[in-house]
Amino acid sequence: MNTEQAKQLGNHPVFIELAHSRRRAKITMVILMMGVFLPTQIIWAFFPEVIGIRFPAGGAVSLGVWFTVLVVVTAIILSGYYSLVMGKRLDALNEKLMREIEHENI
Repeated sequence: MNTEQAKQLGNHPVFIELAHSRRRAKITMVILMMGVFLPTQIIWAFFPEVIGIRFPAGGAVSLGVWFTVLVVVTAIILSGYYSLVMGKRLDALNEKLMREIEHENI
């Protein structure tokens, strides 16, 4: 691919839509993960007594373990969402771009 073809591809509306969709998906993923991770870290740093509370009362497991499980499970769910849903959407845009490029002979 020469530079002229690269410029044409970079200005293609489907390529621009694909690039924006990827960027939005990444930013959304980071915001969601930070929305789960940061409150847990703030509680851990500034309210350690909360982390030490046993739940259920008198049990062997503290809230710190439950917070950690929450973060891990949420990360797995969000990663699965990103991989499955966004992957399908971005793959569809990528296929559309490839078809249009072949049709236009860029």
